[in-house]
Amino acid sequence: MNKNFINTLREYINIVDILNVYQVDQDFDLLKDKLIQTKKEVYAPKDFYVIKHYDPQYYLPHCKYSLTTFNLVQTFQEIDISLGQAIIVTNNPGYLDEFKLLIPDRLHQYGLPIVFDDCISAFYNNHLDTPTWNNIGINSDKIEKHALTMMGSGRVHRNALYNHIKKHNYFDMIATANQGNNES
Repeated sequence: MNKNFINTLREYINIVDILNVYQVDQDFDLLKDKLIQTKKEVYAPKDFYVIKHYDPQYYLPHCKYSLTTFNLVQTFQEIDISLGQAIIVTNNPGYLDEFKLLIPDRLHQYGLPIVFDDCISAFYNNHLDTPTWNNIGINSDKIEKHALTMMGSGRVHRNALYNHIKKHNYFDMIATANQGNNES
């Protein structure tokens, strides 16, 4: 998250810790360890965990919440920390609804996280004070192939998509990069 956003939050709240879902979503024991290290006996009203949630999630068929959301709720519950002490910044519109499905109705008044789901400018690579920002003109008439980039480390949904493209031999139609390796 960008420093301006974090500094603005610090004017109003005490940030207990800043957590990045991308760093823990394949091993929630990492989140569990961080929560144990930072857990307070009593939280003041202004004490919050700030959670960066900027990535697509994996959903099981016919399930209205993601595995990541389920694991977040379970991990906070296991450590006995209310998600009411969390502020989640995401690019997933309507993300709070997933928590409402997993947290009992009787706990909604104080047990739901605060979710910012419409402020993409809070993320480092998407805001105006990024010094490396460059607007590159692209001539769309010169595009020869559809393209797909699967950035970062391997993730289940990226690997499944990549394997589907490979299995059906779509490389002739789609330029694909996976984990920095150009496959086309």
